[in-house]
Amino acid sequence: MTPPGKPIEPVPREHRFVGLICLALVVLTVLLYGRMLSYPFAVADDYRVLVHSDLMQKGLSLEGLRLALTTGYQYDWMPLGWVFQLVVYSLSGTHPLGYHLLSLCLHAAAAVVLFCALRRLTGRTGPSAVVAAVFALHPMHVRAVASASEWGYPQAALFGAASLYTYACYTQSRRGRWYIATLLLQACGHMSYMVFATWPIVFILLDIWPLRRWRKGVKYERRESPKKLLLEKLPFLSLSVAHVGITMAVRSGTVSSEGLPFPLRMNHAVCTCVTLLRRMFWPTDLAYLYNHPYGAGGTPWTMLQVAACAALLLVITAAGIGLWTRGKRYPLVGWLWFVVLLAPVSGFIQSFPDTAADRYVYLPGIGIWLVVAWSVCDLRGARGMPACSRKPLPGPLSRWSGTRKRSGRTRSDSLGDTAGGYRLTDVLVPALLVALGLLAHRQVGFYESDFKNGKRALALDPDNFLAHNELAQAYALKGDWSNCLAHCEKAARILDEKPGRMRTFAETMTHSWLGKALIELGRIDTATGLLERMRTVYPRNAGVHYDLGRAYLAAGKRDRALASFRAATRARSPEDLARRHPAAVRAVALAHSAIGVLHLRDGDVQQACAELGRAVELSPGTASVQYNYGNALLVAGRLTEAAAAYSRAIRIDPGHSAAHGNLGLVQVRLGNGARAEFHFRRALELDPSNTDARANLELLLHETPRDGASTPPSNG
Repeated sequence: MTPPGKPIEPVPREHRFVGLICLALVVLTVLLYGRMLSYPFAVADDYRVLVHSDLMQKGLSLEGLRLALTTGYQYDWMPLGWVFQLVVYSLSGTHPLGYHLLSLCLHAAAAVVLFCALRRLTGRTGPSAVVAAVFALHPMHVRAVASASEWGYPQAALFGAASLYTYACYTQSRRGRWYIATLLLQACGHMSYMVFATWPIVFILLDIWPLRRWRKGVKYERRESPKKLLLEKLPFLSLSVAHVGITMAVRSGTVSSEGLPFPLRMNHAVCTCVTLLRRMFWPTDLAYLYNHPYGAGGTPWTMLQVAACAALLLVITAAGIGLWTRGKRYPLVGWLWFVVLLAPVSGFIQSFPDTAADRYVYLPGIGIWLVVAWSVCDLRGARGMPACSRKPLPGPLSRWSGTRKRSGRTRSDSLGDTAGGYRLTDVLVPALLVALGLLAHRQVGFYESDFKNGKRALALDPDNFLAHNELAQAYALKGDWSNCLAHCEKAARILDEKPGRMRTFAETMTHSWLGKALIELGRIDTATGLLERMRTVYPRNAGVHYDLGRAYLAAGKRDRALASFRAATRARSPEDLARRHPAAVRAVALAHSAIGVLHLRDGDVQQACAELGRAVELSPGTASVQYNYGNALLVAGRLTEAAAAYSRAIRIDPGHSAAHGNLGLVQVRLGNGARAEFHFRRALELDPSNTDARANLELLLHETPRDGASTPPSNG
């Protein structure tokens, strides 16, 4: 506390200015992304990862935490990321607001901490602010923020930026607590997302520039041998090796580099690097998904393209080395930052059928913008490091420059040192940020729905195979099976014309939704023929067996349907299910659910409860599975358990009218008239044609509730 009578010292002007920059970064981020808080879940991944996630149904419980920490759900080991989502799920359920708010807060916090970290590392306020502002506003980062299922990117960026700050504090103070804090923050980054795999190399690059720990020249540094510096990084590298090993073990048997030999993957990685660089500087043709050049609908890279891209990368590297020899270290350091962090997702380790996704530059792109910001300084006559003697700039840039005296020297963060120079900077820097903000604002609008995203992708590439499949799923979720069928047929046509090398994934995805659409539209014979051919080609695909069973059931062939459902339950081994392959697990669970419904219709309530219980165990995040289980428990007279199952179905899908109606019936039998009335009314609000709910409500209001049918309707 300040002693009585002693005036409170004012906050230094420099600190106030830094605070204003942090506030501006937050305000810009909120203005850009604030409207997404009202968006629904906009992509199919959001439903798969969050709404239908089995892990999320465990909630913030000991079982949920155990699964988050010990299993590699959704292909990656990211336990801390799942813990964040479990907290959000416990607060907001399946409402998208909580998830969008989390992404927005993480992105804004990452931008602010990145600015503080760069300023601490370099001592430069202006260029650090520019890099942080570009990070906050760049349109290539929109998917990482606007898509609720991509929260791992801003979360990893936040921990990464914080680790940069603590590492700077460690190198300046040499205190062990900062070293331990850096190690812990890196561990948190690894447990947030796979993009953090090569982060320790960034610390080695920072030792070269701007910290310059390999040479004398900065007063808080001491000359240290490369051997000592590398030994200092061993704990960080060990964390990365362990994380990569765990992730590879998790991905084993779930994703592969199907049909792509190593030379093609290297060619693809080289071209991907150049493609992403081009989009960073000219981000006008961004889409949610891009065709893989060696996948369905893609155009393979030619040898001329590969050679040109490789030559460009070599020229950039050679230029960085040349500048290094002239004492300019930051170009090569920034370039290596980009290449090293991009390497795991560049394509030489091919895992998924999309390519060169914009979100891949979320962390690597920082290196490129470091080079740009400090190059502008260098070209305008202000050196990057160490501090140089410059006079304060005239005009408004004198504040922005952060000019200050230290040890008899004047240190400037300006991007220029003349009146004409500062006028040019005043125009160029805001113009860059405004342009990026406008492009990002347009890009955020596409994430309002699947349909805007898909149509945008198709406008850029009419043969975008993945976009057709995403739109097919979006229309299926909406119940518009005619449009779903149209996009499935277009995707199938593209698959026939340009099958690519990764045919298995593309064919199973397209034909699976095509079969579903044909079944829903009543074209049973066509669906049956298609799915029988698929079953022959992919006998271990549980989803194909399940869809074929649905087709047989719609055709009235109960025995064949039951046989297909049972084949689906046997298509995947217990080891596969233990790896929590999401699509396979859900297909097996739906097959068990369908078998349970058939037993329930036959009056075998005990067997129905057993099958449906197994379905709930496998996929507790599927509303139809919980609903059918509730039906079986209701018929069995296990009312409390039935109420719990219906409640879980409603939590997963708040618009499930039948679940509300049946839960109302259970509440009547339990003697809770007020709760029963609420659920009957809610069922009618959601579906005015729900005659059972209407009849039960009328009987309840007349105090003569109907006992209900012996076998409630099912939702198989």
